[in-house]
Amino acid sequence: METDDNRKLYELQEYDNDAGFPETYQGEVKVHEKPTGERIQFVITIIQLVLLVLLLVAAIVILYLQLNTSTSSDSAPASVTSNDNILTDLANTSTNTENAVKEVSQIMLAEIAR
Repeated sequence: METDDNRKLYELQEYDNDAGFPETYQGEVKVHEKPTGERIQFVITIIQLVLLVLLLVAAIVILYLQLNTSTSSDSAPASVTSNDNILTDLANTSTNTENAVKEVSQIMLAEIAR
């Protein structure tokens, strides 16, 4: 190895802890099974599932109550007509919702195109 007179070069030997120096503290490694992000995502998913079940139960109860109030009339044909009206209203609501979604998506696409 070439040396420069202006510099002093030293060779360092590998430290083997024979000189009585204290060992460096390695620290403790803590292992977490799930990162915080996964845990939060899991909690949000559970909350969404609970809300979905509550909405489904509410929809079924409302439909059941509507059908029972319409079948409590004295004449059978009137109750059938009332049930048909409920189903027609549900179909119209579904169609109106689909149309509203299409309109909103078209508005959003127009805004993006600007």
